[in-house]
Amino acid sequence: MTDKPQSLEETTDKPLSLEEDKELSAALDKASESMEQLPDDFTFVTSTGAVIEAIEPPDNIMQRVLAQFPERDPPIVTITQGSKTWKEPNANDPDYVRKRRRRMVLLGEAVLKVNMFRGMVILELPKDQPKYEDDTEWIEEYEAIGLDVPGKEQKTARYLEWLRYRILPSAMDMEGLRKAGNRLEGIKEEDVEAAMATFLPPSGRDADSGVDSGA
Repeated sequence: MTDKPQSLEETTDKPLSLEEDKELSAALDKASESMEQLPDDFTFVTSTGAVIEAIEPPDNIMQRVLAQFPERDPPIVTITQGSKTWKEPNANDPDYVRKRRRRMVLLGEAVLKVNMFRGMVILELPKDQPKYEDDTEWIEEYEAIGLDVPGKEQKTARYLEWLRYRILPSAMDMEGLRKAGNRLEGIKEEDVEAAMATFLPPSGRDADSGVDSGA
């Protein structure tokens, strides 16, 4: 007479054997170890092979940087249609658009410097790359290609130049740092893209003249 097959309930309720218990424990330990080795959401690898972790820069420093680049209101223009006249802001004014874009460039550079100096940690240097304190060749290389090196008394500026040259040399590296910082702050990338879109000329308009370019 054949044995009656065990039901799912009977199978799951049955206690594990000593061997099965060991196998399960080993599998859980391995899974836990793998999870610990996964890269943090706030880390990224640069084009040079450095592993960078974004950390939150001091709030007071970032607030002071932002305060140096206040958002200006667009100029007010007078509009007349028939017998009606009114005033409204003109966000398409060419001079206003240029100044707004320049503000974003300068603000972006200032925020980037804060993030490079106080908003990141180098977890792993590129292969064969010495630490900043031990790197004696970068200054000679810099000067050989005609670039200015900040003086020894300008310690922070000097370190930032080293970071740009040795650790974050490409635009993609800077973008990686920005995105890692945004993830740390909980800022969604689609929100950044939507904000940047406001600095592009409106569809169908000439960016310099602010008037319709269509027929």
